[in-house]
Amino acid sequence: SRSEAQWIKIATNATYSNNGQMILLSDGRVLCHGTGGTTGDIYDILTPDIHGSYVSGVWSVSHESNQQRYSFPSLMLKSGKVYLAVGEYGTDGKQKGAHAEIYDPVHDSWTQTGSPGNIISDGNVQILGDGRVLQAMLYGDLRQTEIYDPGTNLFSSGPTCVREHNESMWVKLPDGSILFTDPPRNPNAYDGTTTSERY
Repeated sequence: SRSEAQWIKIATNATYSNNGQMILLSDGRVLCHGTGGTTGDIYDILTPDIHGSYVSGVWSVSHESNQQRYSFPSLMLKSGKVYLAVGEYGTDGKQKGAHAEIYDPVHDSWTQTGSPGNIISDGNVQILGDGRVLQAMLYGDLRQTEIYDPGTNLFSSGPTCVREHNESMWVKLPDGSILFTDPPRNPNAYDGTTTSERY
């Protein structure tokens, strides 16, 4: 019942402190962005016990990624691998990054993608019906997107948004389209924006 719901401490502690996103992997494990590592990041991984209990699960750590990142776009690909892009902060400093990488949870390995050529920072990201990735880019007039193709490991130009997408939130609708409400052009001075758009 609702009155019995409660938070329960996981039996074991993660190796490193949490530093952002968590992603449920296709095999039921949880990938948690951690603070460990020297040249990149190490992610904590929670594996449930043989009965599927996360409370009794065990934490382990991934191999180190190629890049450090914080406040970054990420999602699970149809293959079960994980897409993670540069982030607002990280190896390249604030809003200077133009790279992404793929984590393979089966082999615990990281692979750099081809370069998107422009700044991703903490831009929105959603997976498309055909398995490609629609990635918001944060440069110029903040309306650009690119499409990452896991099959070729390359980015190509995507559709341009009607208004800028920076600091907006995208949601994927049941028909596979993507919706977002347009943010103010100046986030520090609300401009009365009431428009929204769909891809």
